[in-house]
Parts: sequence; structure tokens; C-alpha cells
Amino acid sequence: MGLQGFERRLENMVEGVFARVFKSNLRPVELGRRLVREMDVRRSIGVRGTPIAPNDFVITVNQEDFDRFKEIGEGLPRELAEAVREHARTAASVMLTLAPGRTLGDNQVQAIVNLVASSVPGLAPDGVYGPITRGAVIQFQRVHGLEVDGVIGPQTLGALGLSSAAGGGGSSMSAVAAARSQLGARYLYGGEGNGGWDCSGLTQWAMGKAGISLPRTSYSQYGVGTPVERAAIQAGDLVFFDTDGTGASHVGIATGPGSVISATTHGVMEHGISGEYWGARYVGARRVG
Repeated sequence: MGLQGFERRLENMVEGVFARVFKSNLRPVELGRRLVREMDVRRSIGVRGTPIAPNDFVITVNQEDFDRFKEIGEGLPRELAEAVREHARTAASVMLTLAPGRTLGDNQVQAIVNLVASSVPGLAPDGVYGPITRGAVIQFQRVHGLEVDGVIGPQTLGALGLSSAAGGGGSSMSAVAAARSQLGARYLYGGEGNGGWDCSGLTQWAMGKAGISLPRTSYSQYGVGTPVERAAIQAGDLVFFDTDGTGASHVGIATGPGSVISATTHGVMEHGISGEYWGARYVGARRVG
């Protein structure tokens, strides 16, 4: 089917949906394009030479766009999943969730947009914290003598003249950005970033980038902060799973209400909180900081 077929089928389902411009300039077909790019980035080759493609995605959009997509809320994830499945040429089913997510405060977003614009004149913002944004942040950190990690943590926000608490979620989003910067890194038992990560090593490091101190193990981290109901999970919360029958043996950082970034045995990846595997192993969530 591909994106063209996906676009035609969804147009037939909801007349004129692709002619409608949303406030964030995000249209359904753009979700498809970004999803296909993500699929290509995350593809790999197994030890036997067989292609491996991810099949569990969570698309996090801002609350306003999420509300605007409600009228096609059932059909859109289904069509997106079918488009990416055919793009990957895989017979496996693809699970996809559309979820609302928290964003930085308006002043923080504008400061980051200005920073990128000064680094790459003429570039139109697309709302994605990708390689170009990270490069601009790294350049800014070098010029200002900050730790160069591409993460917009408290020190970088301070150098931009902003509080890390601006918008009510600065530290949380700093932790998410730190974790996101490690996507694709390999798994290493006991790893703390030197050659790889284990789950609690990643969360401890990412939260540290946001100025939040955590104990080392997932079991200890489960005792920190305040409990959060599953329906109330938001970006920056710690989410725990029982992967070996011993309790909170695995932990990740929520990127929204339906997804986390964690160091799995397959490497650091973003995956759903629900679903056949992770949903069955969900233990709980904690809010720290």
C-alpha cells in the first residue's frame, strides 16, 4: 500500500482530512512519513542474516493534536500500522498507539527554536528533537563551556536564561531528552554508559541529567517518589515491569502516557507500556523530582 495508498484510504474514510491544517502543522500523512523514517532507522540484521524490523510503536503528539485526531482515532493507528508493515515488507503484525504527551513550556520551546534557527538559518521547525536540534544544542554547550551531551538539562536551560521548572515539566523533559539521546545504545549488564546500559543505570543517569538523584537498582528506584496511577502516567515518570518474576526488575522513563524508553536486552529503545509483553509485566509507576 505505501504512503500514497495509506493517504487515499484514509481520505476515503474521512473526507478532506489531509486538506485540514492543524495548529501544530501536523497532518496524518506526516505521521506516516515520520513513522516510516523511524522504521528505517531501527531496522537491523540478525546474527543469521535475517532482517529484523520493529513492530511496536507509540506516536506521542501534543494534547491539542490528539484531541483533533479523535474523530479518526480508531482508523488512524490501524492505517498507520498497515502502512509501516507494508513498507517493511514484513508479515508480522505491527502494534501502534497514538497517545497525548506533555511538552515543554512555550518559552522553553521558543528558546530552543531560536537556538536551532541561529545555528541553521532558514530551517523551518518541525517539532522533532532530532539530530539538527541536538547538534545546535551541542554547539551552544561548547560555546558556553557546559557539559557537552546534547541534552537540554538544568545547566543548559539556565544558560538560555530559563528555569528548568518553566512550563511545569522542565526537569521531566530534560530526563526524557537524556534518555532519548541514548536510543540505539547496546545493553550491558551493570552498564552505566561506558560501553552500554542496563535499565536502572540508564534511568539513574538520565534523571541525574535533570538534577534528580536516584539509587542504582530498579528495586530501590521503585521506592523513590510517589506512586502514579497507570492512567495518569506522563513524560518523565519512572515505569516499572516484572521481567523475571522478582518484582520491579526492569525500569524505564515514560515519554508519554503510553510509552517508555528503557535499556532492554535488545538495547536502548522506545516501546509501549501496554501490549502483549510489556502490558502483562507492568508493575507500577513513580513520579520523582
